[in-house]
Amino acid sequence: MEELTQNSTNPSSVSFIPTAGDPTGAAICAFFRDHPEYFWIDSSKLVWDVTGDGQWRLGSKVSGESFFCEGFDAGTLPAVRTQFDKQVKTIIDEMPSGDRVTQLRYLNNWMAQHNVYNPLGVGASNYSRCAASGILSNNSADTAPVCYGYATAFKVLLDAADIPNAYIEGWAYNQNNWPNGEQHAWNYVQVDGVWYAIDPTWDDPKLTTGQARFHYFLVGSETVTETSLSGREQFGQNHEVEKSPAKDYSLSYPGLSQTASDQVVTTGFELIQGGTSQKYSTLEAALSAAQTGGGTVKMWEQATITQTLTIPDGGTLDLNGQMASGGSSLNAVAISGDISPLLSVAAGSQASIVNSSSFTSINTTSTGVCIQNNGTLELGTNIKIAREKYKMGSDPLPSPIGGNEPQYASNSYAALNSSSPHLLFVYLVIQPTFTSMGTYQASGRETVQDLIDGTSGNLPSLKPQYYGITGLPADVPSGFIPSYT
Repeated sequence: MEELTQNSTNPSSVSFIPTAGDPTGAAICAFFRDHPEYFWIDSSKLVWDVTGDGQWRLGSKVSGESFFCEGFDAGTLPAVRTQFDKQVKTIIDEMPSGDRVTQLRYLNNWMAQHNVYNPLGVGASNYSRCAASGILSNNSADTAPVCYGYATAFKVLLDAADIPNAYIEGWAYNQNNWPNGEQHAWNYVQVDGVWYAIDPTWDDPKLTTGQARFHYFLVGSETVTETSLSGREQFGQNHEVEKSPAKDYSLSYPGLSQTASDQVVTTGFELIQGGTSQKYSTLEAALSAAQTGGGTVKMWEQATITQTLTIPDGGTLDLNGQMASGGSSLNAVAISGDISPLLSVAAGSQASIVNSSSFTSINTTSTGVCIQNNGTLELGTNIKIAREKYKMGSDPLPSPIGGNEPQYASNSYAALNSSSPHLLFVYLVIQPTFTSMGTYQASGRETVQDLIDGTSGNLPSLKPQYYGITGLPADVPSGFIPSYT
């Protein structure tokens, strides 16, 4: 395939004689999904032409049209390939030694820390679908990947690490695209002879701190990953391989384990740092250990605390949808206590609080603030911060967060109003949809307001909605248009 580096419009130097059957489509589909290191080629622009000598020769669907992805040409490609190969080598050279799960944690976390999801989504160029976008973007929104870029880049790294893997395409569902779902790509990896799934795109939170969520990490087909999606709670239900284009060519994928890997923590409090994972019996112990090196503290059970806990610089606290036994999303509390504050962020520190699962809260029954933020605190979605007791007269600003104003994930709607200033809700905004026909220019649009400003001609009606505590969608109130990426 090296011939395809020299000429972007004539791929006819590649040919072969099939031993049996008709390779039309299947060979292209299989090869480029198995070899994403040929990142500059847009395989959707290639076809096989039959020659008179029994050979099949590669051709362009449109004669004279470049089959290179946007941003590449024969002149600049060698330098980009050198940069790409150098970056891959650096990532693998820095991968920790040890067992395969440790290496997979490191690679999954690297993807999250060095990428942001492309803000243009389906409107992004085909560059965002190639492996170079996931390897070289370095958190730049201008060159950021979509799911195909994440999954192909992850496959390149897995191949370089000699970890058996497969690139998977299909149809997927989460809170953000429910109930219709969308085209999606993810990965399978083999550990101790068993195949598990990793979704590096959905494991990347929309936060600047960038620690991976490890929510879709080494899961099986029956692992519950979407608790609020009725009938699609399990990974195999919300990641459908039956709708993969590979099925059109009778190509198959490895059989996925029904259960998650037993090397993944599912109880207590987990500290994930790079490629390491350590279980602790208390939230205090996990956050204390994270003071050195940061990382993600993932909760696998509810916590009641009696002294203020500090989220470390560079640390992420994942509430993971935790609640008291017998609770529901309507009254779920992940962290509670009769002290103030429950949590703190020190001056000069940058930390984040996310929630990988269904709506839950942090709730103090004391009269003071719930969280004291003296540094930079970024909040993910599906989170409620509650301060149950306050004196309105003597306490004119009973906000649940003291100190600096928090920052919010790019796909969130933060609700804090005068009628209930002691409660802060951070909702997940659904991907905006047009409710009437019209024209729209996607280029350079990043927020909901940009979407509205980008419409022209017969203006479509854009209705931003968010998911409430009940899991049902509601309209974002007028005047509260969120930043949506």
